[in-house]
Amino acid sequence: MPGGTLFLFGPFARDGVISGEANLRFQQSLKELNPNFGLRDITDLTKMAAELGMSVQAEIFFEQSNNYLLCYQKN
Repeated sequence: MPGGTLFLFGPFARDGVISGEANLRFQQSLKELNPNFGLRDITDLTKMAAELGMSVQAEIFFEQSNNYLLCYQKN
């Protein structure tokens, strides 16, 4: 039976690196609210998705806003 599709959009880190000054400020503001908050890392999300039987179908980077659109599909 086919699975579902998960779309995620927003600012993410990649291998621990956050791009864009606005995203760095956003990360800092989240951490000030709660040290457990913050931008999630695409590498970590992809590993978690794989553990749930999902794989990356598309990854689109929007340079102007430093945001990503990630698409995962259940295998």
